Amino acid sequence: MRRLFLFNPENDIALGQTDCNYTPTRAVRDFHDAGAALPLWYADTDGDMIYAPHASPEWIENRRQLFSLPAALYDSEPHVRPAPWGFSMHALRQYIKMGVAIDPTKWDDKIRKIRDLSHRRTAAILMEKLRSRLAYRLPSTPIEARNISDLERFATAHPHFFMKAPWSSSGRGVVDCSAIPRKQILRQAEGIIRHQGSVMLEPALDKVVDFASLYHASYDGIRHIGYSMFFNSHGTTAYSGNHVASDDELLACIGRHIDEQCVVSTAAETASVLARTGIHHHYNGYFGVDMMVYRPSDGSEPLINPAVEINLRMTMGIVAHKLYKRIMSEGRHGILSVRYAPNEVYADNFIADGFRLCAGTLNLIPPHPGFRMTLAVEQQPTSL
Repeated sequence: MRRLFLFNPENDIALGQTDCNYTPTRAVRDFHDAGAALPLWYADTDGDMIYAPHASPEWIENRRQLFSLPAALYDSEPHVRPAPWGFSMHALRQYIKMGVAIDPTKWDDKIRKIRDLSHRRTAAILMEKLRSRLAYRLPSTPIEARNISDLERFATAHPHFFMKAPWSSSGRGVVDCSAIPRKQILRQAEGIIRHQGSVMLEPALDKVVDFASLYHASYDGIRHIGYSMFFNSHGTTAYSGNHVASDDELLACIGRHIDEQCVVSTAAETASVLARTGIHHHYNGYFGVDMMVYRPSDGSEPLINPAVEINLRMTMGIVAHKLYKRIMSEGRHGILSVRYAPNEVYADNFIADGFRLCAGTLNLIPPHPGFRMTLAVEQQPTSL
């Protein structure tokens, strides 16, 4: 059965609001619409289709021809296999509106389990399971606070900490509590607890570098497929982009801060632990586990936080991984950038040869009045 890809970056928020009557904000809808053509770059099988109703067919065909991409625009075929960015009842309702033949009642149990596994407590459980399997010291496990009293006790013990909504993504729903007044923290916590039932709390770490370990889950198990290095907007927790390079290069870059073999063993143990929990019996597809190299407070050598977050869905890190393998010329590196830039002129300025990107900056989505997603080639990997 042919797959139909949907870019629904609002999925984590939809899961957090129990999905029943979720209505995205205008900004979220704009981002959803802007990125609708992004699956063109990671759909990888002949017959795959993408749902991008506002994209110019000429723009889509241009990219398909230049880079030998197999996916095409959706042709109203009702019998397709949903392939969203992330699964939720909100995502399935979008497929139904497209005319896809789906009985949502048959998905109830699957979506409920995916929602449970997408809660940040899953990362905390992973941390505890890894604690006895890894050869290095792990940071303290995040705690789940279900009321303000729990939060106040934690705040008293940890003056510098992060508060995270159980379901959120791309840095949204993450609060650096060292940077705002206590009253504001409590007000935000009350709102999150009211809507999502709890907040996750963890002491702040002295971050050196962010990275992620990438996986694919199938009924046969969980397979490690590579790494990603991502970065945030300056001074914020909001996602901004990814480095696009080979796994060997990314691993070497992480290895500037910590032993490479430590990274490799952490990725392998994570796959093993997640397979033992049976995640692949409930979720099939790509996902990522965000990790971090940090400096311990005692001044000792850097260590890894192996379970910052589990993104049980497609991720921009996996997009970067696929872009490198599919279209980057040999010896080239790139920066995948996602940004809101309403005043930026949309212009193609790249060189492609042999279905590969050789130089310049490639627009990954059609023109949009607000958002840009680009892949810029770096002749020298200065950012790595």
